[in-house]
Amino acid sequence: MPVHHSKRVYNPETKAYWTQKSRARERGIEFLFEFDEWIDWWGADFDKRGRGFDCLVMARYGDTGPYHPDNVYKCTVSENVRGPREHPEQASIESCETA
Repeated sequence: MPVHHSKRVYNPETKAYWTQKSRARERGIEFLFEFDEWIDWWGADFDKRGRGFDCLVMARYGDTGPYHPDNVYKCTVSENVRGPREHPEQASIESCETA
């Protein structure tokens, strides 16, 4: 159920979007997703996001550049800490996702 604050309506998706966007800004990384684009990108995996080793994250190729649909892929936290993928053409998103 949405929570009302200061004439704004927040739901879990909106909160998660703004949290990710602000954390990217804090790290000095551009975040170039519009809300609808971000929701579509996560799709059915939205509830698999998180900080646990088996949870999914939005990772950047080569750990460089902006958070942009052409520069990110999904993988687990444990895969992400092992190191970034260097080239999009070498990556298969399916191999990163949890079933």
